[in-house]
Amino acid sequence: MAVVTTVPKQRPIDQNGYVANEDLSSSQYCAVVDAGASDAIVKVGLPSGQGVRARGILQNAPDEDEVANVMELGRSKGKAGEAFDSGVELTVLNATGVLEEAASGDYVCAISDEPATAANQIVRVKVVTPYQKN
Repeated sequence: MAVVTTVPKQRPIDQNGYVANEDLSSSQYCAVVDAGASDAIVKVGLPSGQGVRARGILQNAPDEDEVANVMELGRSKGKAGEAFDSGVELTVLNATGVLEEAASGDYVCAISDEPATAANQIVRVKVVTPYQKN
């Protein structure tokens, strides 16, 4: 008798659609932040700098004014800005939205599920509710 096993699909816990405030076509898997609202529609864009509070990680690559799918809580991929270990708290490295290991005072947006060995590497992360690292 054959045993059939199935692997459950990983589903997002909290993924939402916003409007891209700028061209994000080269920013898939980067952190994005709130960039204002228009007619009660929340817009997202790239962060202003290092360690800022991110809304989540961009899952697609929208042009300006297109739908930006943002993972706010759950498993995702993230784009490394530098090398880091598995299991470390991650924050925004710079205005491109890539990720680095968080330092005291930075807002943590994800935890690394695997190490990054170089900048621009795509790695698995757990997106978390943002909190400030002590």
